[in-house]
Formats: sequence, C-alpha cells, structure tokens
Amino acid sequence: MHLLLQTPTVSIIIPTFNSERTIEHCLQSVKNQSYSNIEIIIVDRYSSDATSEIARKFSAKVWLLDSERSVAKNFGEAKAKGVFIMFIDSDMVLSPNLVDECVTLCLNENAEAVIMPELPISSGGFFGKCRVMEKSIYSGDELLAIPRFFTKKLFQEVGGFDETLIYGEDADLYARIKKNKRRIARAKTQILHLEGDFSWRNVVLKAYYYGENLPSLLKKNPLLSMRRVGIIRLARNLRMITRNPFTFSGIVLIKIVEYMAYLVGVLSSLTKTEQK
Repeated sequence: MHLLLQTPTVSIIIPTFNSERTIEHCLQSVKNQSYSNIEIIIVDRYSSDATSEIARKFSAKVWLLDSERSVAKNFGEAKAKGVFIMFIDSDMVLSPNLVDECVTLCLNENAEAVIMPELPISSGGFFGKCRVMEKSIYSGDELLAIPRFFTKKLFQEVGGFDETLIYGEDADLYARIKKNKRRIARAKTQILHLEGDFSWRNVVLKAYYYGENLPSLLKKNPLLSMRRVGIIRLARNLRMITRNPFTFSGIVLIKIVEYMAYLVGVLSSLTKTEQK
C-alpha cells in the first residue's frame, strides 16, 4: 500500500435494487482495498431479495429509499462522513489499489475528481462478447469518460446530481464540473463491470426506460444527449469492420434493437406529456 501522511475517510455510495447476484463481489472488492479508511453506504430501493442482508454482513450502512438513482446518490452523499466520496454500481468490482490511487491523486496532485478506466466482463456468448467489445472501444472515448471519485466539497459546490434526470445524470454532473474548470485526474487502476449474461429482453427494457427519460436530458443538454445515446461514438469506430466484421455485425444488430427501443421510449414519453 502507498503510505499516505493522511488517511481521510472515503465514503463509497452504492445504489441498489435486487442486486444479490453481484453485491457480494462488489462489497468484497471494497473490503479488499489497500486503503482501509472506507465507509460503505448502501441506498437500497426496497429490494425483495437478499441485497440488504448481504450488505450488512460487510458492515455497510444500509438506507432504504424508494427513488431513482440521482436522488439515491444525493441521499447517500448527504449521509456520508467522508472527505472523499465515490459512487459505484452494485455490479462493479474494484481493483485492490483503486481507492488508494484516487486519494493519492487528490492529496498529492490537488485533484478534485478522478476518472478511472472501466473494463466490462460478460459471460453471455457471442452477443455478450459483442457488447464487451463495444464498451471496450468506448472506454477510451474522451467524450464518455466520467469521474466516480470526488472531494465532498466539490460535489456540494457544483450542486450534486440533477434529481430531475434519470438518465445521463453522471455526464451532466461532469459537464458542470468541467464548466467550473475544476481539477480532474485520471487513475490507472481500473474497475471491472460485471455485465452478466447477455439478454435481449434486458437490452430492450433498459433502452426503453432510458428513452422514456431521455427528453429531460435532451432539453437540458442536446449535444450531451446525443453522445450518451452513442450514435456518434459508434460511427467513429467503423474501422472495426475491417478488423472483425463478424463481431462488428453483432454490435450493429444490438445497436439497431437498442435504438428502436430508445425511440419507442421517447415517443411514449412525449405521448404521456401531451396527455397531461
């Protein structure tokens, strides 16, 4: 472990909902951190499975809140005692030195937010591999990188997550941080993202849900909305056709289905708005 002159508390905030499949792996990776002064805060949306029970086994502070993730993450931050806060998903696994590196960047280089690389992992056959390759390509995209680690002071000064946004709230927060010209660092240590088995049903439902909530982000920041949906980022990687045409065709098929579900979700949202 890198020895620091100070060991300020880091509060790791994890919104959960029926997350028992991955939460133990996630929390074990937090417990395995070389940096020891960590507070774990779970904001659970009244899961019907064993999520809360598993979290308590890891001495996590569990709060129940029936809300979307922007509200849940702000709630977690309000309960956090740490000088630093970190937001992760329940299907993420942290490399052992990640928190230590983030704290070091903030203390030694005056960083106020830290971006870290994410490596997707899936066991879902051909289309699962296609999804992993797609996300791996995007991982180095400057337009899509977002910080997950912040000084609590910075987070509060920029206003936290916009609770009117259900989709793209992390990118919106990052845009405000950059607008305020705050110091952002990049960690080398990575997060593993456990994608699980590929499911067409999950692809459709997730894209539809995001599509329903896309108009809010579109109204606030149209360019950011387009970047999040991914049309631009996919087009920028057409060189994959010559490298791996078979896998690329799988990615294209996934994106077609995804964009159709996005569109249906957007139309559904607009219809509901007109009926009000």
